[in-house]
Amino acid sequence: MHTSMQAKYWSVLNAPEEIISKQKHKVPGFCFIHDSVITENYCIFFQKPVNFNPMSFTLGIASAGQCIKFKKNQPTKIIVIPRTPETQPQGIKVLETKAGFISHHVNAFEIGNEIVIDSICYES
Repeated sequence: MHTSMQAKYWSVLNAPEEIISKQKHKVPGFCFIHDSVITENYCIFFQKPVNFNPMSFTLGIASAGQCIKFKKNQPTKIIVIPRTPETQPQGIKVLETKAGFISHHVNAFEIGNEIVIDSICYES
């Protein structure tokens, strides 16, 4: 089985919209990251356990959404990326949780040393 690496880039801007930081993180496998959340100290991305085969879409047989196949036996990965100089020494953390499909998040914030994310997670 072929596993690809997709690089994800992001920049941090200050109030006058000047780039003050650039980061790059490689994510193994197919990376369907549709939404993310940002707290004071972290950027958080959810990598869903899905495959995408666009052939049916290319041929006009199916919609793009119908070409996404959920892999319920694989974990959802939560990529936590420090965004401030104080948290950057901790490095990027990749956490795994029960398989779920999250399209959009509602809110995210920190309480002490915990990150709280409000999202709707579908089982399939």
